Amino acid sequence: MAFQIVGSVGDTIDAVIREFPKTTTAAAASGNLMSETGAGLTRSTSTDTTAGATWFFGIAKSTQVAADTVVLAARLTSGMLLLADCTNNTATNQVGRRRPVTDHLTLNNTSIDSNANTAAFEIVAVVGAVDDRKALVKYLG
Repeated sequence: MAFQIVGSVGDTIDAVIREFPKTTTAAAASGNLMSETGAGLTRSTSTDTTAGATWFFGIAKSTQVAADTVVLAARLTSGMLLLADCTNNTATNQVGRRRPVTDHLTLNNTSIDSNANTAAFEIVAVVGAVDDRKALVKYLG
């Protein structure tokens, strides 16, 4: 699953889904966190930020091979709620913590709060059993 949008800002602003330019360096699958590079969207990495040379942009809503030049994506907006797969088992002491991503598929969840510019997601709640490794997160961009 990776990342799934579960709510927009106050549920008054719907996520805009449309085609965006994509780099031809990697494939994309529905649910991948995507970042803008200046040359198009690509799968996010742990070094991407909320602003800078490569920044978080949206969630892929289509599956594309590497050679494709566009991807259907939903644009992230500040305050948007997402269901995220996590790297580690989830725990209630992670709630309220700002965390970076591990990659385009998972949130790097720990109980340590991060104020680094890569920590673009705040854990709002643990979802399911701790070993399900899922959390409700808010985008802080």
